[in-house]
Amino acid sequence: MTINRYVCSTFEEEIEPRKLIKRTLDSYHSREYERKFFWGLLEMVNKNPFSVALIDGVVKGSPMDPSHDNPLTEKLQWVAFHPQWGKEWEVLKHNGYILLPYKDKLETVTPLISVEFHARKYIGSNSGIISTGEIQHINRIRYDQGRTQPIMMTHDPNGAEERKKRRTKEGRYNPNDQLGNVLDNFEIDQLNALQLGPAPTSPSGISSAMTKDARSKIWEYINAKGNKFPENWGEADFYELSCSFTRREVGLPQTDEDDLNTMEGFYSNNKIEFVDVSSLKRP
Repeated sequence: MTINRYVCSTFEEEIEPRKLIKRTLDSYHSREYERKFFWGLLEMVNKNPFSVALIDGVVKGSPMDPSHDNPLTEKLQWVAFHPQWGKEWEVLKHNGYILLPYKDKLETVTPLISVEFHARKYIGSNSGIISTGEIQHINRIRYDQGRTQPIMMTHDPNGAEERKKRRTKEGRYNPNDQLGNVLDNFEIDQLNALQLGPAPTSPSGISSAMTKDARSKIWEYINAKGNKFPENWGEADFYELSCSFTRREVGLPQTDEDDLNTMEGFYSNNKIEFVDVSSLKRP
C-alpha cells in the first residue's frame, strides 16, 4: 500500500514508502521549509488505503510536457521550449514527479498531484520589462479534481433505499454522513456537457470515492491547515484554467478550447511515456 513504487525513464522498482519519500526529498527539496512542507504532504498521501506510484520525470501528455506539438506549451509558460521564443531563453531546469494511484498495474488515470520545477534564463536583448541574464523560477503543485460536471437533481424519495444500498456496495456509505443521507432522496444525473472536458478517472479496482477523499485531504493540507507555500511555489489544477474555480463553482462550461487538450493526451495513452527534455532545448 501507499507510495511504494518508483518509476523513471530507465527502470522501475518496488520500494519501502519511507525510503522513497526520503529519496524524493533528497533529490528535489533541499531548502529547509520546502523540505518540511513536502515531507508533510508526502506523508499524508502515504496514509491512503491504496497504492501510489511516484513517476519521476516529465510525462508525455501531462501539463509538464513542453513538446512543440503541445498547444499548451506557450500557455503553460514553457516558452523557453517554444520555437517562437526559444532563442530568447535558456532552459536551466524542467523536471518533476507525479503521484499516481494504482491497483495492480499503472494506468493513465488522474494523478493525485504533480510537482513541477522550471527555471529559465533570459538571453535576449534588454527591454523595459526584462533584463538579459534574469532568471525565472516557476514551480507548481498541480492538484484538484479538475472540472466539475453540472448535475440535475430530481426529488425521488421512493428511490432512497436503493441509492443507499448502491452506496454501501461501492463503499461510500457512512451512517453519520447527514448530507449523503439527504442526497439519497434525489436522483442525480450528470448533464451531457462535453465542453467541460474529461471527468476525474480512478484506477480499476479503486473506488472513485477513495481517490476523491485523497484529493480532498490534499486540498485540506494546502488550504485549510495553515501550511504556507514555499518560496517561489504556486498551485494549479490539471487543466490550467484561468477562471477554473469560479466557473466550476457555478457550473458553467469552460470557454478556452485549448484547455480541453490539457491531460487529454495523457488520458488517452495506455502507458506511461517520458519526454526527453534535453532534445527540446534550444540548440
